[in-house]
Amino acid sequence: MQQNINHFTHVESQDNNVIHLVFTASAPAAVAIKSPPSFGESLNQIDAFKGKFREARYHLIASVYLACHLGYKDKSIAEIDENNKLLSDRCEYLKIDGRTYYQKLGKIAFGDDSKRVSSIVHVIKVAEKHSVEPDDFVEWLKKEGGVQKIRTTYNVDGGTKADALSKVSDAAKGQAQNDQYYIDKGKADLTSSAKATIPVGQLSLIDSLGNEGECTAILRQRADGSFEVKVVLNDKNLLEQLYCAHGRMLPAANN
Repeated sequence: MQQNINHFTHVESQDNNVIHLVFTASAPAAVAIKSPPSFGESLNQIDAFKGKFREARYHLIASVYLACHLGYKDKSIAEIDENNKLLSDRCEYLKIDGRTYYQKLGKIAFGDDSKRVSSIVHVIKVAEKHSVEPDDFVEWLKKEGGVQKIRTTYNVDGGTKADALSKVSDAAKGQAQNDQYYIDKGKADLTSSAKATIPVGQLSLIDSLGNEGECTAILRQRADGSFEVKVVLNDKNLLEQLYCAHGRMLPAANN
């Protein structure tokens, strides 16, 4: 008796009441690519095979996700050690390496391409943060728009990059408002009194500022106790930094 089952040939024979079962692998029939009659149809053929490639790639990523789930999620230390040994043996055989089991599993599936594997690891970590079940992974991946869309939308902690940028923006706004408070405070204190007065015409660097002009200057004390003006800077940003620093040094009671 001979039959073909899942590309395996099953041969059963009987000799002196002994049954022999022999399984031999037989290669599946080659997929014939029919040459399209026109250039336009060749473009359609590219789209068709691209779709099949994308689907296969999604399922391969799902296999990596499942391996992460089965090998490391809610496992005991002994189970993790055993799985790490199995994974290390496989990586040694394939001559690939990786710092984490995510990277190692990704390279087993997609080869030793760090950039590509980085994208896969990113997607898998986002899926874990979103508590995606392995059986639902492919549909989730499609719903989210694929690997690149997930990479540009989510951080590895599962939060959206838009939310993260918003938090950074809010923090920056808060810092700017805080700085402005101390700038105003420092300026009010410094402009209410003067440490010294330089008459008009005595220092041309200052005369060029005009009435109510403000600037920062570097003074250096000489050995005889007198001071010399090294430079005068008409820089608004630098001036505001000086006011801000002075405002932060003032006692809270002056608020």
